[in-house]
Amino acid sequence: MNASPRWTPQNEILFLVGPALVPELRLWRTVLPSLKASKVPFLTDAVLQISGVRPSRQRGGLNFSYVRANRDENIWELRQNQATDRAGAPAVPLIDSSRADVAPEFSPDGKRLAWVSDRSGAMEIWVSAPDGSNPIQVTKFGGRGVGGPNWSPDANFIASASRDLSGQSSILYLIKPDGGGVEQITAGHSLDVVPTWSNDGQFVYFTSLPSG
Repeated sequence: MNASPRWTPQNEILFLVGPALVPELRLWRTVLPSLKASKVPFLTDAVLQISGVRPSRQRGGLNFSYVRANRDENIWELRQNQATDRAGAPAVPLIDSSRADVAPEFSPDGKRLAWVSDRSGAMEIWVSAPDGSNPIQVTKFGGRGVGGPNWSPDANFIASASRDLSGQSSILYLIKPDGGGVEQITAGHSLDVVPTWSNDGQFVYFTSLPSG
């Protein structure tokens, strides 16, 4: 998705780029008549809107205002009372940061927890102990939309989808939960999402929109 284009005195266009339906965009620019675009390296914040573009007093400089996007979502734990089948105590924070921590998924053996967070500056998949301790970042997609993690039955792999910057296509990946690497398992310009494992762990099923 492209949004909020603004002309600059240097005949550039500043604009925001990010996954569709996700209001956390990054600032890019292009110089006309070229159609090539590049990220603005000095602004790494997720942005909602830019405005007030004007020359600065420094030669070739530029001033503008922007609205910063800041999500603070946390993962909570609610323990069940086995006797009454109700909550045994009020929910308490399990994974708590000043950024977005979402889509938690326990491994089948209960020994690890995977979730999605932008605490490193972009939405990535993280893995920790079940209590949230010792978190490690296991992907480096770099700002693209990321689907929630889905563990293989033997807990040796995580399947997830990552969208491109336009939000129009996504690719499925296999991820090693110890941080040992990421393997791409689909390709092309289709929208491949929601990977789910077969019970024996030999297949990954997913939804695909190959023609849009």
